[in-house]
Amino acid sequence: MLLRSTFCVGLLALAAAGEVTTDAAGDVEIQFGIHDFQVTPPGGWQLMSSQDFTKYSAAFVKSYNAKGGIKVLRAFDTGNCCFAVKGGKKLTIAGTQYDYQFPADTSGEIRCNPKGGYTDAYYGFFRTPTLPATPTFGEKTACSTDHNPGVFMKLPYVTIPFTTSRACLKFGIADVQSPPPGGWSLLSADELEKYKDLLIAHYNNNGGLQLIEPFESTSCCFAVRGGKKLTISGTPGAEHVFPAAASDQSMRCNPNAGYMDSKYQFYGAAKLAPSAKFGATNTACAGLGHNPAIYLNMCFDFESTATQTGAMRFGIFEIGRASCRERV
Repeated sequence: MLLRSTFCVGLLALAAAGEVTTDAAGDVEIQFGIHDFQVTPPGGWQLMSSQDFTKYSAAFVKSYNAKGGIKVLRAFDTGNCCFAVKGGKKLTIAGTQYDYQFPADTSGEIRCNPKGGYTDAYYGFFRTPTLPATPTFGEKTACSTDHNPGVFMKLPYVTIPFTTSRACLKFGIADVQSPPPGGWSLLSADELEKYKDLLIAHYNNNGGLQLIEPFESTSCCFAVRGGKKLTISGTPGAEHVFPAAASDQSMRCNPNAGYMDSKYQFYGAAKLAPSAKFGATNTACAGLGHNPAIYLNMCFDFESTATQTGAMRFGIFEIGRASCRERV
């Protein structure tokens, strides 16, 4: 009888997948952001329901009060400014002046459908500069529905189901100078060459690499760990690598609103040849400017064949290299 188990030593204890708000040190937190509730931004963001507000109340209140509001994920326009929740009803917080919630800037002024859209870094709830420790969240049918502001959350980790080690290897794109949370490791040129068979298969099968989380750059050469710039044989531009839209292969070099698409390709390479070689050089793009880079998320399975008595074999692997947690 073949049994499969996935074990990680040092894994945070979870009561259920996705229910962690912070780790023991308090530095692994749920992230919150504002955007058009009818348009989900990429990078693992989920529109919150009224039940989510209740479930994650402590983390939300802590973040809101510490930051003086909620960050804007990217600029957007609205046709109605009541905050909406998942399902389309409107957010309520008992004890606030209007029950329903409207956006306000950090000076406290209401900002309802502003001309030019929501472009400030943070917005709060009108006449609610801070939230009480245990607010009562709810939802009601009210206001019209027209691209209202909504609050999105990004959960830090969920448990990965039993799977093969190949399926546990995931590749993605993020800022070389700001590693994303959730077990992602910035790859060196040597590591890219080491994992190139899996990377090339992943890239070709998925039409590019996923964006792990949005970011902005001032230099768009792909970089590797250590600061050198990535090269891939057979690509244009002296084999230096630049991001391109997955939809039409148009170059996406330092886009004004940052990297926001769900995935990107390498410019001039909608597909990678199996023989492609990965390397790095210092001759392209002077310095670093939050360049795009390739990250790896890795989890190992330990497989054993149980005897008739039910005995199993288990293995231990370094938590920093193999994680049984994956960011949503």
